[in-house]
Amino acid sequence: MDSTLSEDQLVEFESGMANLLNLETIDHGYYGSPAMTPRGVVDNTYDFAFVVHFRSKEDHDLCQKDSIHLQFIADYKTYWQRIEIYDNFVITEGSK
Repeated sequence: MDSTLSEDQLVEFESGMANLLNLETIDHGYYGSPAMTPRGVVDNTYDFAFVVHFRSKEDHDLCQKDSIHLQFIADYKTYWQRIEIYDNFVITEGSK
């Protein structure tokens, strides 16, 4: 994130992420800041993670074109200096 963002801008950004989770194509998701666990294998260099699960690649592709998603990018693209995306297929999902 841009280190010059105000507290109000950060709250607005979090609200925007919360709104994205309402997209029909998103099966479930969550967002948050790093846990700051000090281990060599843990990346704590980011400000927010936004993780979503889709039922299919088609839902993923529809989300990329959704007007709410596109508006989020337009509204907040000046808030970040770098963004990294990790798309993957889930082979198996554990449960307790």
